Amino acid sequence: MPRKQGSIQSLWTWLAEYFVGEAPSFWIAMVPMLILSALLFTRSLTSNYIFDEQEALLANPYVNGTKLNFADAVRRDFWGLPPDRSVGSYRPLPNFVWRGVWDGQKALTHGVNWTLQRLEPIAIQARRPAHRPGWFSWPNLAGLLIGGPALAALMIQITRAKSRRNRWATAAAAVLVGSLVASGSLGWLFTLSGGAGVAALLLLLLPVIALPTAVVGGLGLFALAILPTQPHPPVMQPWLFHWLNVLFHAANGAVLVCVVHGITRRRGLAWLTGTIFVTSAVLTEAVSGVVGIADVMGGLGASLALLSLRLPMWAMPFTVFAAVVFGLFSKESALVCIPLIPFAAFVFAPLTHERRPLRWLRGTLAFTGAAGALVLYVYLRKLWFPAPMPEELRTPLPETANLLEHGMHWFRGWFHQAPLPRDPLNNPLVDAPNIKYQTAGALRVFFRGLVQVVFPRQLSGDYSAPQEPVPQHLFEVENVLGAAAFVLIPIIAIALAIRAWWIERRVFRLLCGSTGRSRKELDPNLARLRLPMLGMLGAVGLMWVVVAYFPHSNIPVLLPTVRAERFWYFPVIGSSLALAAGFTWLYESTRQRWHGALAVGICAAFLTFQAARARTHAFHYADDLAFWDATRKAVPRSAKAHLNYSVMWGARGRLDIRLHANKEALALAPSWPMAYIYLGDTLCRLHRPEEAWPYYQQGFEKAPGDPNLIALSLQCLWDEVALEDHRDELLTMSKKHPGSWLEYLVNDIFNHGEENNGVDPKYRPRGYNEGPRE
Repeated sequence: MPRKQGSIQSLWTWLAEYFVGEAPSFWIAMVPMLILSALLFTRSLTSNYIFDEQEALLANPYVNGTKLNFADAVRRDFWGLPPDRSVGSYRPLPNFVWRGVWDGQKALTHGVNWTLQRLEPIAIQARRPAHRPGWFSWPNLAGLLIGGPALAALMIQITRAKSRRNRWATAAAAVLVGSLVASGSLGWLFTLSGGAGVAALLLLLLPVIALPTAVVGGLGLFALAILPTQPHPPVMQPWLFHWLNVLFHAANGAVLVCVVHGITRRRGLAWLTGTIFVTSAVLTEAVSGVVGIADVMGGLGASLALLSLRLPMWAMPFTVFAAVVFGLFSKESALVCIPLIPFAAFVFAPLTHERRPLRWLRGTLAFTGAAGALVLYVYLRKLWFPAPMPEELRTPLPETANLLEHGMHWFRGWFHQAPLPRDPLNNPLVDAPNIKYQTAGALRVFFRGLVQVVFPRQLSGDYSAPQEPVPQHLFEVENVLGAAAFVLIPIIAIALAIRAWWIERRVFRLLCGSTGRSRKELDPNLARLRLPMLGMLGAVGLMWVVVAYFPHSNIPVLLPTVRAERFWYFPVIGSSLALAAGFTWLYESTRQRWHGALAVGICAAFLTFQAARARTHAFHYADDLAFWDATRKAVPRSAKAHLNYSVMWGARGRLDIRLHANKEALALAPSWPMAYIYLGDTLCRLHRPEEAWPYYQQGFEKAPGDPNLIALSLQCLWDEVALEDHRDELLTMSKKHPGSWLEYLVNDIFNHGEENNGVDPKYRPRGYNEGPRE
C-alpha cells in the first residue's frame, strides 16, 4: 500500500506540478503573479490621497464631477482638463476605468444604505471603534499571529482541493489574507470588528470542505462588523483605485510568462521572467501610486503586442494594431512599440514560426500594424482633443539644420500634444545653458535609473530641484557612464541579434544537409534546441530598455519632470527579459561544475532584495505624511519634498514642525515663489503676520501671475486683520504688474473684502482633499 504524502511534501509536489508540470496559460500564471503583486505592493486600507492623487481623482471634474458624461473622457486629459488647459497627458482609457469604478462604488453605497436601514439594530451591537492601531500594538501582533497561519493553511488547502473551483476560491482567499497581512491592515480590521474578525480568520483554518462556508461567513461577519450605524454618502477612497494597479501589474507579469514560454518553450525561464518583472522594486511608484494606472495599462498594451507575435501571419498585424491602440490610449509612451515590436518580430521569428520564419516580412507586417495604430491614435486625439501647437514647433528650423533634425521637427509637429509645462523646480534641465548640458544631465539621470533597476538601494517618489541639478561639467563620471550605457546597450543588442541570425542559418544549413530534408520538413523541436534563444531574448530585452526609456529621457523633449521611477515601467519589460536570459545563461554555464548553485544563489539574492525594497517602499504609501517623510529622507535635496512634508504637518495642526520644514525648503530653493508664500503662510497662521510679510512680499514679486499663492496670502492677512497695515505696499506692487492676478486680487479684496469676508471665494485655492470646482 503506497505511503500517504505529508502536507509539506504534498505542497511541494503540487507546486512542482503547477509551475513545471504544465504549460503556463494566462490564468495559470495570473494566480501566483497576483499573489506576489498583492504581497509586495498593497497599500494600507486606511491610506489617504498622496501626492498628485488628489488632482487625479478628487479634483478631476470628469472622474469626481457631475457635469460630464461617461463618454466625455475622450475630450478631457488625464486630469479632467479641457484642451486649452491641458498639461499634455491625454489618456482616456484610465479615466474610463476610474469613472466606472467610482460610479460602481456609488451604486454599491446606495445599496448598502438601503440594506443598512434593515440591519441597523444588529450593526449597532457589532460596531467597534474605527481607529487605526500602531504597528507594534496588540491588534497588529494578533493579526500577524493569526494571519500567518491562516495564509499557510490556505496554501495547504490549495494542494488538497479536488476541484478547480475550490482551488480558485482558496487562491482568492489567500490573496485577500496575504494582502491584509502584508499591508498591516489586519490589526485595523481586528480593532474595527473585534471578535468577528478573529472568528472569520479562524474559519479559514477549517478543512477545504468547509471553505465556501468559511469565506462567505467570514466576509459576512466582517461586513456586519464594519457596517456603519447610519446611512452615509459615498466616499471616494484611493485604496480601491490603487488595487486596480496591483491587478494590472499582475496581469502584465502573467502575459510576460506566456510571451516567454511561447517563444522559448522553457517553463522555468518563463516563470523567472514574470517573477523578475513583478518583483521589480523600481516599479513601486507605478503600482502603489494611483496615477500609475496609465503606466501599467500602457505596459499591458505593449505586453499584449509582444504576445501577438505568436499568431499566424494573417492575424498578427491586426492584433498588434489593437494592442498598440490600447497602449497609446492608456499612455502616450506606448509609441515606443512602433520600433520595438517589429524588432522583436524580426528577432523572434525563428522561435515563434520555426518552419517559415520570414523575418523581414513578419517585421514589416508588425511595423504596419503598430504604425497604423499610431496614425489612428493621433487622428482621433486631434479630432476629440484639439490641443494648441507648442510655440517651438510653429517656428521653422534654421537652414543649417540637418535632415535628422528636420525629420524630428516634423514628427513632433505631427504628433504634438498640448504644450508641456516648463517648471525649473520639477525639471532643472529647463535652465540648461544649451543642448549639450541638457543631454549630459539627462544621461546622468538615465544611468542612475539603470542602477536602480538592478540595485534599488534607495527609492523615492520625487526628485525635484535641486536633487537633480544641471551638470557643472559635461564630462562628469555619471554623465559619461550614462552615455556609454545609452550607446553600448543597443550595440550589444544588435550584435546578439546578428549572431542569432548567423547561428540560425548555420544550424538549418547543417540540419538540411545531414537529413536531406528541406526546412519545412524538419522537426521544429530538433532545430529549436540548437538556436541561441537566450541570445535572442537578451537582444530584444536590451534594445527594449534603451528605446523604451528614450521618450522619457529629456533628450528629444523636455518633460515636466526630470526624473520619476514610474518612467521605468516600459523599460523594465525589456530588462526582465534580459535579466532572465542572463540568469539562465549563468545557470547553464555553472551547472556542470557547481550544479548551478552560484546562479541560483545570485538569482535568489537578487529577487529577495528586489522584493524587500518593493515592500519597504510600498509601506511609505501608508498615508501622505509617511510618504513625504520617507521622500525627504531619501532625497534630502528635494525642496518640494520638504515643503510637502511641512504641509502634511500643517494639515495636522503642527505648525511648529511645518515652520521648520518650510525653512529647509526655502534654503534649498531660494528662488521658488511657493517656498516664500508657504513660509509666510505658516508664520501668519502662528499669528505672526508682521514676520510673514517679508516672505509674502518676495513671493508676490516672484509670482505676480499665480492666483492660488496670492489668494492664500491675502486671505490669511485678512483673517489676521493685518491687510490694512500693508495697503500702500500692496497697491504699489500691484501697479508694477498691470494686468496680473496680483493687481486684480489686491484691488478686489480692498474693494469687496467686506462682502466676501476676504478674497472672493471663487478665487481661493482649493482646500485639502476638496473635490473639483465645476
